[in-house]
Amino acid sequence: MNSWLPTVSLRCSCVIHPRSEDFNIKIMRYDVILLALCVLLAPIAPAHSQTATDELIDQLRRDALENLNPDSLGAGYAAMLSLAVSPDISAATFYPDPGAGIDDTRLKVFKLPIRHVFNREGEGVRPFVQGLFAYQTLDAEFNVLIDESIRSDWRTVGAALSAGVEIPLREQLSLLTAVTFGIGRLQNEAVYNGAIAENFIQPALAGLAFDWEARAHVYGASIAADYRRKIGNFDLEVHGSLTHHEVKTYDSSNEFIAFDTGTTTVDIDVNSVHPTSLALADAPLSLVLLVGNTTFLGPNRDALDFDSFFELGAAIEADVSARGWRIKTLRFGAKAIVGENVTGWSLVVGHSF
Repeated sequence: MNSWLPTVSLRCSCVIHPRSEDFNIKIMRYDVILLALCVLLAPIAPAHSQTATDELIDQLRRDALENLNPDSLGAGYAAMLSLAVSPDISAATFYPDPGAGIDDTRLKVFKLPIRHVFNREGEGVRPFVQGLFAYQTLDAEFNVLIDESIRSDWRTVGAALSAGVEIPLREQLSLLTAVTFGIGRLQNEAVYNGAIAENFIQPALAGLAFDWEARAHVYGASIAADYRRKIGNFDLEVHGSLTHHEVKTYDSSNEFIAFDTGTTTVDIDVNSVHPTSLALADAPLSLVLLVGNTTFLGPNRDALDFDSFFELGAAIEADVSARGWRIKTLRFGAKAIVGENVTGWSLVVGHSF
């Protein structure tokens, strides 16, 4: 959960395991339709003439258009794009439990934030800008029958630029606000294995459920608070942020792959930094205890079938200020993640100026 805070951090290799059989990413819920189609087609496919085959394919496509929910699918697609460009959510890998004919599902996000703060050492308002580059993949295999499957891959490339200000309210407390503009490209490609998948499902659903691409704008705003205080022999850090994104397609391969929706996220981090007597290469080391929560709000809060998760972990922080670098501290650690329908872990890499 990288917040709009003075401490800039990049988190990577987060693995999240949804653990409920109800976890069905909304963009995958046509697997039930695919299974039904294969069961119906299996005994009759070889006997069809080309004309009858074309008529059947047309009927399957019409049925898919009637059964697939564009609003539900759009919310899932928008959640993916928002996840890709949001600076408030860690880079992650999601592994849903196999079920309902879906295997080997994996959603991976990697982000590289680059931030510059103006008037860093001065008093008063400190403006900042941040660029974010993201790459996201979603892979899933639909095993609809023995020797009949579809391997579907979604790829998202995104970039976002944010500008904001940090406003000191008192010595320990700062308020941060920012606005964000981003763009994203979401593409799906599928590989069809088996006679039914190749001859019926591919022509029926290509360009509709599979094999399409879309481009979208992402607009957002956030407000955050940063509280730091020394209590006894340790430092307390409390970070909280509220972020809202609007995601809207401006170009897509067909009108069915179009969405215009919003996502809202609340992030809270509570960290305590405890000095130790240890040092690494003359850099004093501290133990950092990490606790956090991410909660999604709004009507699409469960677009990925979980709307909240907690984080608990620890890190080692090295004080490198004596080296004369612009970076004052380096932080490395790990977190466990748990929530309704989701578990996992993450690696944390951070630094502060």
